Amino acid sequence: MEPLLLVSAFVVLAYAMISAVIPKTLLTAPLCFVAAGVLLSEILTSSVELDLAKLIEKVAELTLVILLFTDASRIDARVLTRELGYPVRLLGIGMPLTIALGTLAAWWIFPELTVWEGALLAAILAPTDAALGQAVVSSSRVPQRIRQALNVESGLNDGIAVPIVLLFASLAANTPASDSVTHWVFFWAKQVTLGPVVGVAVGAIGGKLLDFAAAKGWVMDTFMQLSGIALAILAWSIATVVDGNAFIAAFTAGLAIASMTQSVKPVIQDFADTEGQLLSLVTFMLFGAVLVVPAFQSAGWSDWLYAILSLTAIRMIPVAISLIGTKVHPSTVLFMGWFGPRGLASVIFALLVTSKNSFPHGESLFNVAILTATCSVVVHGMTSLPGAALYSRIIQAEAHQERFEHHEVTEHPLRHRVA
Repeated sequence: MEPLLLVSAFVVLAYAMISAVIPKTLLTAPLCFVAAGVLLSEILTSSVELDLAKLIEKVAELTLVILLFTDASRIDARVLTRELGYPVRLLGIGMPLTIALGTLAAWWIFPELTVWEGALLAAILAPTDAALGQAVVSSSRVPQRIRQALNVESGLNDGIAVPIVLLFASLAANTPASDSVTHWVFFWAKQVTLGPVVGVAVGAIGGKLLDFAAAKGWVMDTFMQLSGIALAILAWSIATVVDGNAFIAAFTAGLAIASMTQSVKPVIQDFADTEGQLLSLVTFMLFGAVLVVPAFQSAGWSDWLYAILSLTAIRMIPVAISLIGTKVHPSTVLFMGWFGPRGLASVIFALLVTSKNSFPHGESLFNVAILTATCSVVVHGMTSLPGAALYSRIIQAEAHQERFEHHEVTEHPLRHRVA
């Protein structure tokens, strides 16, 4: 355990010393930490006695819980319904089409996979991660409406993907004959009903109690910040005990906080951002140290083909379809289609479903997901800065035509995850 802590501390410190310089280059924080993990993989795997794959799973699970809770706590439903037509299109049209097209591609490229394994692979790789294209969602040169649409899409699609991934995992699992359809329907019903019930209850009751205590002046700022992590973990733990889905519980707890409390949200978000960011980067480092090299070593031409299609056509065609009728510039369609990076959520989903289920071709499915996520960390990270600059020049040249991209929009509080 000590070598792991030592290496993690060293990498975080080293990155912190150049953290203001990195955003000006083609590198990103996730790319740096994945690279550090790969470079240090021999040290970690040979000197750490722990099961690192299991450790990644646990750290990743906690990370996703905090990110889901934090992202959901920033959602303002009134802003979403009033002004955010683009992310609604991306999530309501683009995401289902991405899963459908990804399933068809898996069926074509991997004939040995069952249809549900193909659907599971597509669902695992459907969520996007704005942290991998940091320059896109933070650059003032990119029209606010566009970067906000990509940011909100990234913040919400993790939670939307959770029940879809779990459903396909259940259908794809190689279960004994005694596990009837009724068993799985009952299991699924508990997951998607008890999870939200627990989440709303924890978020609403916990948030109101903290609001009350804050109004009385009973709560110190430090402990108000800690309460955010506590509420996320509480929702996660209770849902697990009652057989509800823990991730849906964390997400709905954040939604309840957003809609039912006032004083709690800002301090919860600030602290959760810091903790979530640290966990994300450590997860990326462990990901690089343990999972990347084996995935690349075992990759065949079909794995590479699917990874390339997943990052291009499987994402870009559904985005183009979802934007029909919006009158946006063709470069905007291409830009939004390209910047759909696959990152932490895909890695976490792949780890969780393959460790807790038995699939006929689980190892192949897992390796393709890891290969795709790794390629995305590299290509989306390194193209975010020049891509944003090129798109900015193209779209600014069209400003005189009153393009929709330049219309004012109320800033939504959801932010990219990694600074």
